[in-house]
Amino acid sequence: MLAPLVARRPDDANLRVSYGVVLARVGDLAGSERELKRVIEQHPEHAAAPLKLGQIVGNQGRFEEALGFFDRAATLNPDSPLPHALAGQAALQLQRPDVALQHLEAARRLAPYDTGIVQTWAVATRDTGSLKITIAAAEASDPTDRTALFALMHIYNVAGRTEDAGRLAAEFAREASSESGR
Repeated sequence: MLAPLVARRPDDANLRVSYGVVLARVGDLAGSERELKRVIEQHPEHAAAPLKLGQIVGNQGRFEEALGFFDRAATLNPDSPLPHALAGQAALQLQRPDVALQHLEAARRLAPYDTGIVQTWAVATRDTGSLKITIAAAEASDPTDRTALFALMHIYNVAGRTEDAGRLAAEFAREASSESGR
């Protein structure tokens, strides 16, 4: 259904990215990869094409390639946390926690309350051996800094300090409840 439309509008990068995604969803991974690479070649400024291609090759376990595509997408769309988060996950799969931490810190700055990003960031801090230092820094941070406390809650969880994580989670729940009651 999309193929004839793509043939009529070959310069529509968004349409071609959508077509590449559809090809992947129906199992034509080679066709999807070809289509998305074509978009990247013809529209090098298009951020969605490398992001989607990174997801497709990452889902096939090709994490090194995925990391390259996510890096490109992050460069093209620096205000989006998604390419950084996905690059961090790919780097963790490659056993490169330092690279993962770099990307996940960028993603966390852009989306400080995204649970998935913060949890993966906490795992990367553990895997780099900097969990204790990160806990100490977070515990010493301003107690009114909600983003630091949100991160600390996830760090506690990864460190196995579930009681401390639960205490902070309860505090966040109380705040949310009192704010919704206003």
